[in-house]
Amino acid sequence: MAEQNTTYANKNSFISGAIDCIPTLFGYLSIGFACGVVSKSCGMTISETVAMSTFIYAGSSQFAAAGMILSSVSVPGVVLTVFLVNLRHLLMSASIAPYFSKNSLFKNFTVGVLLTDETFALASSKANSEDKIDYKWMMGINLTAYINWIFATFIGACFSSLIYDYKKFGLDFALPANIDLTI
Repeated sequence: MAEQNTTYANKNSFISGAIDCIPTLFGYLSIGFACGVVSKSCGMTISETVAMSTFIYAGSSQFAAAGMILSSVSVPGVVLTVFLVNLRHLLMSASIAPYFSKNSLFKNFTVGVLLTDETFALASSKANSEDKIDYKWMMGINLTAYINWIFATFIGACFSSLIYDYKKFGLDFALPANIDLTI
């Protein structure tokens, strides 16, 4: 019976994390859609756009990479830029790492690799209010955000042909505008 309650609590914690992530999803949808449009407009295919969202999973890096690809920058140049832009994730991961010190290396890796600015903010808020962060809750917010981002960039790439001049709609400024609004 105790094992059933633990399983229910873990599922409940995961679902709670997914629910806690809902307010951030609108930001992921809008910026992800813009990222899909811009990536496709810079010459990437839908598959390449989705692959970039799946493996890089960082809006600022993806916007930078798309622009660099359009400018025919070398692959090492794009990779170096993505690496440097994403260094902040190392600092965010280090900041919340003490809350996961009892977890396995694999679990800690999954938390860190899916961490974004928004999920970090949610985790920091939870840590400040409860002085703990549950791994299942963290995976609930991380996976919800991750799936939503991939979906949003896919939809943006699919509908990019309907938007002939993405700059006319300000989609090239979507990420800086979103960052400015969140500050």
